[in-house]
Amino acid sequence: RKDAYASRNENGVALSENGLRYRVVVRDAIGSVTSRAAVLNVAAAPGGGGGSVPTTCVPADLLPTGMVIRADWAITVMGMAGTPLSATLTIVGPSTFQGRAAFESRLDTTGTFFPGVTRAFSSFDTASRVFTAYGAIVRLGTEPNNYTEVTSVARQPALSSRYALAAGQSETVTATSDNTLVTVLNGTSGAPVTSTETTTTTITFHGMETVTVPAGTFLTCKVTDHVAGSSPATNWLMVGYGMNVKTVTDNTTQVLTAVTVNGTALTRFP
Repeated sequence: RKDAYASRNENGVALSENGLRYRVVVRDAIGSVTSRAAVLNVAAAPGGGGGSVPTTCVPADLLPTGMVIRADWAITVMGMAGTPLSATLTIVGPSTFQGRAAFESRLDTTGTFFPGVTRAFSSFDTASRVFTAYGAIVRLGTEPNNYTEVTSVARQPALSSRYALAAGQSETVTATSDNTLVTVLNGTSGAPVTSTETTTTTITFHGMETVTVPAGTFLTCKVTDHVAGSSPATNWLMVGYGMNVKTVTDNTTQVLTAVTVNGTALTRFP
Protein backbone atom coordinates (compact mmCIF):
# COMPACT_ATOMS: atom_id res chain seq x y z
CA ARG A 1 0.00 0.00 0.00
CA LYS A 2 1.27 3.43 -0.91
CA ASP A 3 0.25 5.06 2.42
CA ALA A 4 2.03 2.38 4.44
CA TYR A 5 5.18 2.84 2.36
CA ALA A 6 5.16 6.59 2.88
CA SER A 7 4.64 6.21 6.61
CA ARG A 8 7.55 3.83 6.81
CA ASN A 9 9.89 6.27 5.11
CA GLU A 10 8.83 9.13 7.37
CA ASN A 11 9.44 7.15 10.53
CA GLY A 12 12.69 5.58 9.36
CA VAL A 13 14.05 2.13 10.24
CA ALA A 14 16.39 0.85 12.92
CA LEU A 15 19.78 -0.70 12.27
CA SER A 16 18.51 -3.76 14.12
CA GLU A 17 16.08 -4.33 11.21
CA ASN A 18 18.96 -4.94 8.81
CA GLY A 19 18.43 -8.29 7.05
CA LEU A 20 14.67 -8.53 7.58
CA ARG A 21 12.74 -9.99 4.65
CA TYR A 22 9.59 -8.40 3.20
CA ARG A 23 7.01 -9.74 0.75
CA VAL A 24 4.21 -7.94 -1.10
CA VAL A 25 0.77 -9.54 -1.31
CA VAL A 26 -1.56 -8.30 -4.07
CA ARG A 27 -5.22 -9.32 -3.82
CA ASP A 28 -8.28 -8.87 -6.00
CA ALA A 29 -11.65 -10.59 -6.47
CA ILE A 30 -10.00 -13.59 -8.15
CA GLY A 31 -7.28 -14.35 -5.62
CA SER A 32 -3.87 -13.20 -4.44
CA VAL A 33 -0.24 -13.24 -5.54
CA THR A 34 2.78 -13.09 -3.18
CA SER A 35 6.08 -11.67 -4.36
CA ARG A 36 9.51 -13.11 -3.69
CA ALA A 37 11.17 -11.97 -0.47
CA ALA A 38 13.20 -8.75 -0.59
CA VAL A 39 15.97 -8.22 1.96
CA LEU A 40 16.04 -4.91 3.82
CA ASN A 41 19.50 -3.34 3.99
CA VAL A 42 19.90 -0.66 6.66
CA ALA A 43 23.08 1.38 6.96
CA ALA A 44 24.05 4.10 9.39
CA ALA A 45 25.62 7.38 8.38
CA PRO A 46 29.43 7.38 8.44
CA GLY A 47 31.12 8.22 11.73
CA GLY A 48 33.44 11.16 12.25
CA GLY A 49 37.06 10.54 11.36
CA GLY A 50 36.60 7.00 10.11
CA GLY A 51 34.81 7.41 6.83
CA SER A 52 32.20 4.89 5.79
CA VAL A 53 32.52 1.70 7.86
CA PRO A 54 30.41 -1.43 8.35
CA THR A 55 27.36 -0.75 10.49
CA THR A 56 27.35 -3.94 12.52
CA CYS A 57 29.41 -4.81 15.57
CA VAL A 58 32.31 -6.26 13.72
CA PRO A 59 35.70 -7.84 14.36
CA ALA A 60 38.77 -5.77 13.57
CA ASP A 61 39.33 -7.42 10.20
CA LEU A 62 36.28 -5.72 8.70
CA LEU A 63 37.79 -2.31 9.34
CA PRO A 64 40.02 -0.76 6.67
CA THR A 65 43.74 -1.46 6.71
CA GLY A 66 45.65 1.36 8.34
CA MET A 67 42.82 2.58 10.58
CA VAL A 68 43.95 3.54 14.09
CA ILE A 69 41.49 3.70 16.98
CA ARG A 70 42.68 5.02 20.33
CA ALA A 71 40.45 4.67 23.38
CA ASP A 72 40.50 5.44 27.10
CA TRP A 73 38.32 3.84 29.76
CA ALA A 74 37.51 4.53 33.40
CA ILE A 75 37.30 1.46 35.64
CA THR A 76 35.52 0.93 38.93
CA VAL A 77 35.98 -2.18 41.07
CA MET A 78 33.40 -2.79 43.79
CA GLY A 79 32.45 0.88 43.55
CA MET A 80 36.00 2.17 43.88
CA ALA A 81 37.92 3.90 41.08
CA GLY A 82 40.68 1.85 39.49
CA THR A 83 43.60 2.83 37.27
CA PRO A 84 42.36 4.11 33.88
CA LEU A 85 42.98 1.87 30.89
CA SER A 86 44.18 3.05 27.48
CA ALA A 87 44.52 1.09 24.26
CA THR A 88 45.41 1.74 20.65
CA LEU A 89 44.02 -0.59 17.99
CA THR A 90 45.83 -0.62 14.65
CA ILE A 91 44.37 -2.48 11.69
CA VAL A 92 47.52 -3.98 10.17
CA GLY A 93 45.79 -5.82 7.31
CA PRO A 94 46.64 -8.99 5.34
CA SER A 95 49.39 -11.02 6.98
CA THR A 96 50.51 -14.59 7.65
CA PHE A 97 50.46 -16.64 10.84
CA GLN A 98 52.05 -20.04 11.17
CA GLY A 99 52.14 -20.33 7.37
CA ARG A 100 48.46 -19.44 7.00
CA ALA A 101 47.06 -16.38 5.24
CA ALA A 102 45.30 -14.24 7.85
CA PHE A 103 44.26 -10.71 8.77
CA GLU A 104 46.24 -9.00 11.53
CA SER A 105 45.23 -6.41 14.11
CA ARG A 106 47.48 -4.99 16.83
CA LEU A 107 46.37 -3.79 20.27
CA ASP A 108 48.75 -1.74 22.44
CA THR A 109 47.54 -1.46 26.03
CA THR A 110 48.56 0.47 29.13
CA GLY A 111 46.88 0.91 32.49
CA THR A 112 45.12 -1.54 34.77
CA PHE A 113 46.04 -4.62 32.79
CA PHE A 114 49.63 -5.59 32.06
CA PRO A 115 51.06 -3.13 29.53
CA GLY A 116 51.89 -4.88 26.33
CA VAL A 117 51.07 -5.68 22.73
CA THR A 118 48.64 -8.23 21.33
CA ARG A 119 48.84 -9.23 17.67
CA ALA A 120 45.73 -11.17 16.69
CA PHE A 121 45.35 -13.22 13.50
CA SER A 122 41.97 -14.20 12.08
CA SER A 123 39.69 -14.22 9.06
CA PHE A 124 36.09 -13.23 8.45
CA ASP A 125 33.73 -14.49 5.75
CA THR A 126 31.46 -11.58 4.86
CA ALA A 127 28.89 -13.86 3.22
CA SER A 128 28.37 -16.32 6.08
CA ARG A 129 29.57 -13.86 8.77
CA VAL A 130 31.69 -16.64 10.25
CA PHE A 131 34.72 -15.44 12.22
CA THR A 132 37.78 -17.71 12.41
CA ALA A 133 40.49 -17.18 15.03
CA TYR A 134 43.90 -18.60 14.09
CA GLY A 135 45.89 -17.40 17.08
CA ALA A 136 47.74 -14.52 18.68
CA ILE A 137 51.13 -13.31 19.86
CA VAL A 138 50.94 -11.51 23.21
CA ARG A 139 53.93 -9.62 24.61
CA LEU A 140 53.66 -8.45 28.23
CA GLY A 141 56.11 -5.76 29.25
CA THR A 142 57.31 -2.69 27.39
CA GLU A 143 61.04 -2.92 27.96
CA PRO A 144 62.89 -4.25 24.87
CA ASN A 145 65.11 -6.57 26.94
CA ASN A 146 62.62 -7.65 29.60
CA TYR A 147 59.28 -9.14 28.63
CA THR A 148 57.20 -12.29 28.45
CA GLU A 149 55.79 -13.44 25.13
CA VAL A 150 53.08 -16.03 24.59
CA THR A 151 52.28 -17.44 21.15
CA SER A 152 48.89 -19.17 20.96
CA VAL A 153 48.08 -21.31 17.94
CA ALA A 154 44.59 -22.70 17.43
CA ARG A 155 44.92 -26.45 17.18
CA GLN A 156 41.85 -26.42 14.99
CA PRO A 157 40.78 -22.87 14.13
CA ALA A 158 37.70 -21.97 16.12
CA LEU A 159 34.76 -20.99 13.95
CA SER A 160 32.30 -18.54 15.44
CA SER A 161 29.03 -17.18 14.10
CA ARG A 162 28.85 -14.47 16.78
CA TYR A 163 28.46 -11.78 14.11
CA ALA A 164 25.50 -13.55 12.56
CA LEU A 165 23.43 -14.02 15.73
CA ALA A 166 19.97 -12.49 15.90
CA ALA A 167 18.80 -10.72 19.06
CA GLY A 168 18.23 -13.29 21.79
CA GLN A 169 20.34 -15.97 20.13
CA SER A 170 23.36 -17.71 21.66
CA GLU A 171 26.12 -19.98 20.49
CA THR A 172 28.73 -22.03 22.32
CA VAL A 173 32.25 -22.27 20.92
CA THR A 174 34.95 -24.66 22.15
CA ALA A 175 38.52 -23.84 21.14
CA THR A 176 41.82 -25.58 21.83
CA SER A 177 45.12 -23.76 21.48
CA ASP A 178 48.76 -24.76 21.87
CA ASN A 179 50.66 -22.10 23.79
CA THR A 180 54.37 -21.36 23.93
CA LEU A 181 55.66 -18.99 26.61
CA VAL A 182 59.11 -17.41 26.48
CA THR A 183 60.52 -15.03 29.09
CA VAL A 184 63.33 -12.62 28.23
CA LEU A 185 65.38 -11.12 31.09
CA ASN A 186 68.18 -8.65 30.42
CA GLY A 187 68.11 -9.66 26.80
CA THR A 188 68.51 -13.39 27.48
CA SER A 189 65.72 -15.72 26.43
CA GLY A 190 64.73 -18.53 28.76
CA ALA A 191 63.64 -22.01 27.75
CA PRO A 192 60.18 -22.10 26.16
CA VAL A 193 57.31 -23.46 28.23
CA THR A 194 54.49 -25.15 26.32
CA SER A 195 50.92 -25.90 27.32
CA THR A 196 47.54 -26.70 25.82
CA GLU A 197 44.37 -24.84 26.75
CA THR A 198 40.75 -25.58 25.92
CA THR A 199 38.06 -22.99 26.53
CA THR A 200 34.32 -23.14 26.07
CA THR A 201 32.58 -19.81 25.57
CA THR A 202 28.86 -19.11 25.33
CA ILE A 203 28.11 -15.94 23.38
CA THR A 204 24.70 -14.26 23.64
CA PHE A 205 23.61 -11.32 21.50
CA HIS A 206 20.93 -9.40 23.39
CA GLY A 207 20.18 -6.76 20.76
CA MET A 208 21.07 -3.16 20.04
CA GLU A 209 21.09 -0.31 22.55
CA THR A 210 22.03 3.35 22.54
CA VAL A 211 24.46 3.96 25.40
CA THR A 212 25.68 7.27 26.79
CA VAL A 213 29.08 7.26 28.52
CA PRO A 214 31.61 10.03 29.26
CA ALA A 215 33.00 9.72 25.71
CA GLY A 216 29.60 10.36 24.10
CA THR A 217 26.47 8.60 22.85
CA PHE A 218 26.81 5.50 20.70
CA LEU A 219 24.63 2.82 19.17
CA THR A 220 25.89 -0.51 20.46
CA CYS A 221 25.44 -4.25 20.24
CA LYS A 222 24.98 -5.79 23.67
CA VAL A 223 26.84 -9.11 23.87
CA THR A 224 27.60 -11.40 26.81
CA ASP A 225 30.65 -13.67 26.70
CA HIS A 226 30.64 -16.42 29.32
CA VAL A 227 33.79 -18.52 29.49
CA ALA A 228 33.09 -21.75 31.37
CA GLY A 229 34.51 -21.56 34.89
CA SER A 230 34.57 -17.77 35.05
CA SER A 231 32.12 -14.93 35.51
CA PRO A 232 30.23 -13.68 32.43
CA ALA A 233 31.19 -10.33 30.92
CA THR A 234 28.59 -8.18 29.19
CA ASN A 235 29.99 -5.83 26.54
CA TRP A 236 28.33 -2.96 24.72
CA LEU A 237 30.22 -2.85 21.39
CA MET A 238 30.15 0.30 19.28
CA VAL A 239 28.32 -0.25 16.01
CA GLY A 240 30.63 0.17 13.05
CA TYR A 241 33.88 -0.13 15.00
CA GLY A 242 33.47 -3.00 17.47
CA MET A 243 35.08 -0.94 20.25
CA ASN A 244 33.98 -1.62 23.84
CA VAL A 245 31.80 1.29 25.00
CA LYS A 246 30.94 -0.39 28.30
CA THR A 247 31.81 -3.66 30.02
CA VAL A 248 30.24 -5.09 33.18
CA THR A 249 31.33 -8.17 35.13
CA ASP A 250 30.48 -9.28 38.67
CA ASN A 251 32.22 -6.41 40.45
CA THR A 252 33.89 -4.37 37.72
CA THR A 253 32.49 -1.73 35.38
CA GLN A 254 34.49 -0.20 32.52
CA VAL A 255 33.20 2.80 30.53
CA LEU A 256 34.63 4.63 27.53
CA THR A 257 35.87 8.14 28.37
CA ALA A 258 37.45 9.15 25.03
CA VAL A 259 37.95 7.70 21.57
CA THR A 260 39.62 8.90 18.38
CA VAL A 261 39.54 7.40 14.91
CA ASN A 262 42.58 8.25 12.80
CA GLY A 263 43.28 11.12 15.17
CA THR A 264 39.78 12.64 15.08
CA ALA A 265 37.63 12.59 18.22
CA LEU A 266 34.46 10.50 17.95
CA THR A 267 31.67 11.50 20.33
CA ARG A 268 28.63 10.01 18.61
CA PHE A 269 27.95 7.10 16.27
CA PRO A 270 26.03 6.93 14.10
